[in-house]
Amino acid sequence: MHFAKHVVNVFIVLVFLAGFTGLLVSSQSSAHGPERETLIGSPLADGKATLNPVGQESQSLPLKVSNRQSACGAGTEDQRFVVKSGEVCDNKTGLSWQQTPGSPSTVNCGNTHACTWQQAMDYCTNLTLNGKQWRLPEVKELISLVDYSVPIQSTVLNTPNGPFVKVRPANYWSATPNLEDPDAALFVSLYSFGDVGSIAKAKNILLAWCLHDVHHESE
Repeated sequence: MHFAKHVVNVFIVLVFLAGFTGLLVSSQSSAHGPERETLIGSPLADGKATLNPVGQESQSLPLKVSNRQSACGAGTEDQRFVVKSGEVCDNKTGLSWQQTPGSPSTVNCGNTHACTWQQAMDYCTNLTLNGKQWRLPEVKELISLVDYSVPIQSTVLNTPNGPFVKVRPANYWSATPNLEDPDAALFVSLYSFGDVGSIAKAKNILLAWCLHDVHHESE
C-alpha cells in the first residue's frame, strides 16, 4: 500500500517537472526565436537555390533568363554586364542593378545604413536614380548574381575592374516573404556561398540592393 502511494507521488512530481520544463522552453523560444536567422536553403551548382521552409514543399528557383539577345542595348550581346550611369544592366536576366548597392544612402537605409524589411522596400520604391522605377529584388533575382564556385560572394562581386562597387559581405533583403511566417522575409547571404535564409522583417536590419526591370521599361 505504502509502495503504491510512493509510486503515485513520484509520478505526480515527474509530470509537474515535465510541464514546468516545457513552459520554460516555450517561453525561451517565443522570446528569441523570431529574431534569429533561419537558414532554409543553400545554393546548388546549376544556378538554383532549393528552399525548404517548414511545412512547405521544396521549390527550385531557376535563374530568370532574358529572351532578348541585347536586353542592355544594341551592340552589347557579348557582354554579361553593362555599366552605365551608376547602374549595371545584366544581359542574362534583363535586370538592372544599382552599381553600388544601397547608393545613394538615406538616413534610414542604404550602403552605410542597414534597415528593416519595410524600410528596404520603401528605400527602393523611392529611389530616383536615372529616373527609373526601382524595387527590392525577389530572392530568385538576387541569387542570379551568385557565383557558387566561391565561398564569399562579395569577393567575386567586388572583383577589380568588375561592374559592381562596394558590395558588402552581409545579408541582403529580398522582397520575397516566407510563406510559412507572414512576419518574416527571405534574404541572401553575400558573406557565404549565397545561402538563402528567413528572418523577422521588423526586428532585424539588413542591407538593401535595388533593381529595375529593363524589359518592362522597354516594352
